[in-house]
Amino acid sequence: MKIELKSHICAYLDVLGGAEIFSNQNLLAAEFFLSSILEFERRLNAMGPDGSPVVKTFTDNVFAAFPLNSTSKKLREQQIAGFLQEVACQIQHFFLESELFLRGAVIIGDMMIHEKFVFGPGVVKVVSEEKSAIFPRVVLDHSVLAELSESFQDVFVYRAADGVTSLNYLGVQFWMLKPHQKAIEKALLKNKNRVAIEAKYYWLQQYHEDTEAHLRRYGLYPTM
Repeated sequence: MKIELKSHICAYLDVLGGAEIFSNQNLLAAEFFLSSILEFERRLNAMGPDGSPVVKTFTDNVFAAFPLNSTSKKLREQQIAGFLQEVACQIQHFFLESELFLRGAVIIGDMMIHEKFVFGPGVVKVVSEEKSAIFPRVVLDHSVLAELSESFQDVFVYRAADGVTSLNYLGVQFWMLKPHQKAIEKALLKNKNRVAIEAKYYWLQQYHEDTEAHLRRYGLYPTM
């Protein structure tokens, strides 16, 4: 078989607490999870005819990729932004419906996608980046940032105190702050005195507070 590597934007996501859905044989929750993944793939397919996206899931891990075939810099950036928006929607969907958060990474790299396998240096890189995320965040690799203008970065990028850039999935949607805060509080209560796990949700709390402060600063948070 001839190996043909092509440029893709891809995400590797770990649904935190997702393993419990399958280990406890909660069929209703599992059905929701899988339906959500299929909807994710449907949305990626709707992004345009420029190649075929792929979404693969194995228990609580999700791999998604979209080919970047365009030679137009503007169109390529729009495809990257569209992909990031769909990943953000997926994160929102999980915490709104199941109070689950994701850890992961998004990179742009070369890979070959076949009906039976996904192969290439881009796959290795995105899996490695996911492991380095540590907290419930989706790290944005420099390969993604390099192709986003400042205006798009203002929308999609959150820069944490540790210098790591990640996907700002809350964006300017203030109405999600209340359920987001509720899900964080529930996770902290569930993991009380489990120091390593608590640290992950305290990081998430800081992201939440930074986002709320940003919305207030620019008059995007309702006063009533």
